Amino acid sequence: MGKKRKFELDLDVERNMYSSFVTAANAEKVLNFVLRENAGGEHISKAALVQFLQHEYEEAEALLNRCKALSHRVSIYAKKLVGEQDALAVEIKSLQANLQSLRKAKSAVEDRQEQQQISELLSEAAATINGVGPGGDLRRLCNPKMPRLLSLLLGDKVSLVALRKDQAVGIREEYHAFRNRAVGIMGTVPLLLYSGMKRADHVSVEGGKDSISLTPALLTGLQLYFAWLCYFYVAMALREAVLLVNGSHIKPWWIAHHWWSALGSLLMLALPISSPTVYYFAESFMLWSTFQAGVMLVQNRYQKRRMYTRIALGKNSAMDVVSGESSGSAGQLLLLYPLLFILQGWQLWIGVDLAIKTWPALVNPEGWLEAERCQSDLRGMRGTFLCGLIFAYMALRNSFATIATITEKRQTRLQQRRHSTFQLLVAVILSAQTTDKKVNEVTPHLFKRAQDAAAMACMEVADIQAIIQPIGLAPTKAKNLSNMSKLLLERHGGEVPGSFAELEALHGVGHKTASVVMSQAFGHPAFPVDTHIHRLAARWGLSSGKSVEQTEADLKALLPPSAWRDVHLQIIYFGREHCPAKQHDPKLVIVSILLALRASGAAKPFLDPQQFKPLSLIRIDQLTHNTKRFVFALPDPKMRLGLPTGQHITFLAKDEEGRDVYRPYTPTTDDDTLGRVEFVIKVYPNGKMTQIMDKMAVGDTMLMKGPRGRFQYSRNMKQAIGMIAGGTGVTPMYQVAAAILKDQQDTTRISLLFGNLTEDDILIRQELDALAAAHPKRFNVHYVLNTPPANWTGGSGFITKDMIKQHFAAPGPNTMVLSCGPKPMTDAMKGYLDSMGYSEEAQFQF
Repeated sequence: MGKKRKFELDLDVERNMYSSFVTAANAEKVLNFVLRENAGGEHISKAALVQFLQHEYEEAEALLNRCKALSHRVSIYAKKLVGEQDALAVEIKSLQANLQSLRKAKSAVEDRQEQQQISELLSEAAATINGVGPGGDLRRLCNPKMPRLLSLLLGDKVSLVALRKDQAVGIREEYHAFRNRAVGIMGTVPLLLYSGMKRADHVSVEGGKDSISLTPALLTGLQLYFAWLCYFYVAMALREAVLLVNGSHIKPWWIAHHWWSALGSLLMLALPISSPTVYYFAESFMLWSTFQAGVMLVQNRYQKRRMYTRIALGKNSAMDVVSGESSGSAGQLLLLYPLLFILQGWQLWIGVDLAIKTWPALVNPEGWLEAERCQSDLRGMRGTFLCGLIFAYMALRNSFATIATITEKRQTRLQQRRHSTFQLLVAVILSAQTTDKKVNEVTPHLFKRAQDAAAMACMEVADIQAIIQPIGLAPTKAKNLSNMSKLLLERHGGEVPGSFAELEALHGVGHKTASVVMSQAFGHPAFPVDTHIHRLAARWGLSSGKSVEQTEADLKALLPPSAWRDVHLQIIYFGREHCPAKQHDPKLVIVSILLALRASGAAKPFLDPQQFKPLSLIRIDQLTHNTKRFVFALPDPKMRLGLPTGQHITFLAKDEEGRDVYRPYTPTTDDDTLGRVEFVIKVYPNGKMTQIMDKMAVGDTMLMKGPRGRFQYSRNMKQAIGMIAGGTGVTPMYQVAAAILKDQQDTTRISLLFGNLTEDDILIRQELDALAAAHPKRFNVHYVLNTPPANWTGGSGFITKDMIKQHFAAPGPNTMVLSCGPKPMTDAMKGYLDSMGYSEEAQFQF
């Protein structure tokens, strides 16, 4: 008998002895232990085997005890959760009842002002119950009634309420993912089917009008597509019903219209495709369905962006669909809503056209009162008539619902416009060194007392501190809020200014706070860096992470300005939900790899504020007897310069004696120009830098560093801007004016007074006149010459106070004057402006 067989028999004996706790899975483990211990050829002792089996038993027993203990903990937690939820539900129902009774009782109050205050408080209470507060929509805890069809399918006892925030966000994200997957099918399959049907049209023309040739593959494809549409619309109705149960503000019709769509798809599935009438409708439907996929793609983008915006800004209702949030609304009015109306108009036209062409089939007695002929198309016509009615009905209802949504959004935005910017500024100031959750708990109580700067300035610092006490640094923040509000009243009429310089001059407002306000309230490209962005940029290798300022510079260099706002919000969302400072999920390292690849493949802007870098001169244009245009090539044809509007670049060169010569210049090309940068420079006889540049030849290099400067323009920062320029001082004016006028969302009006010696000295005149011709209502330029020629229609002599009064807007909080030129001219202009009432904050000299 072999050694292994002998010990297998011994093991059988011991297995019988300990069968109560040795499992079949452990038997092999025991056998391996026996063979390993007996490798020397001697029989293992029974005591050793018993000891080994005893150890296995103890491990199994310990595991069983842990399972029992965990089950007990889960049971206790479940009881507490159910008890707490029931108690909350009772309290919420009681609050709702009290709210209703108070609404009825307020009519008995005789004082109208007091009645209005009560109404505002009750409206705020209702909004808190409906989802404005930190707990989200409280009604979902009261066993919310499910939609009728959902209850019919799943029963009344099934709970679909997501109590945890991550679960709610997960439901919303999965909804978006499902819509995105459906767009791919709806955008490609109908096009392929339509192409096949057009080929069938060609065959039917050759074979006769009444014959339609459909291959088995095409016929099967049409049937499968209509079957898939049934599934898609039913799934959409169910998913949106789940969102509705969880507090999402979805209008009932948007769910009902999915059921109507499913009914129409089911009807088409039942009709014979070989019917000429059904076939005609199917062709039109395929094209319409493809266009619908494009509209859904745009709609998905706005809905997902709104969800990310709400979460990143600390909003509580992550499930929200239509709540009047400002993010995406302007874009929706410009693109999404017109597309929706086109889609609905097309749908209405198809439905009405079908109904008109097929209604005679309804009054034909054939098939109703008498037998239908074999070759008759009455079944197809009657079925298509019903499809046409459904299509037309859905188009009308969709149009009415869309108009109602637009009206709701505009009304909400009008109500919020007055106070939202100030409240955003206050919330961002409070968010320093504290969590968004705490800020969201405090701000409703604070804004109840002070909705604007005037009300906040009237509050005592102690009162403000008492309200914001739960957050960090409350004493300092209370003083800052009070002083900031007083400054807003004193300098800006209570309105939040729209420039970095004016914002950062307020108490408690740093660069990050100003960046958030400029980005979210005024739409200016900015990239505020908070703790999440700073951490993730270092973790992903996109920045050294040595300072917040360095992280901001690195990320701005990596991404185009148009992407800053969205990426800023998305990184915050990702950092909060998926990539915290502790317990980071290593599987998400794929994000690091993707971003690193993107960073390595992206052409970063040329300028570096920390070091001078050389650029090669590729062209010189002689504009006047003493003025040239210098064109430098950037290292990469796809590279941007990286210069914000209103800032300049510092040149560095060596003179004949080897000494460093520095001079600031503003390019005439904007930051959207790729691969090159242009400067218009006047050569002065005694100018050190201009003499160096006058001797430059194509192929020479110049060292440059930037961006530099104290002024940075932001969209709509002022309603009117006056500009005073002399000589080459027009270059920064042209840069700012061109950027303002290129932005279609900027409504700023610009007036330029441009002084020169002679007409030949006027620089970039063609470019300025082109701007004035393209934007006559927003930009005008008035030329002033010391020595004007005959028949000159512009100004003569020097720029005077009367010229400024004639061409510029009056002094005020929404007016600003920029000046650049020789020092004697700018000093004289400052004296004029001071005497005319323009404040120091309303003046800037380049």
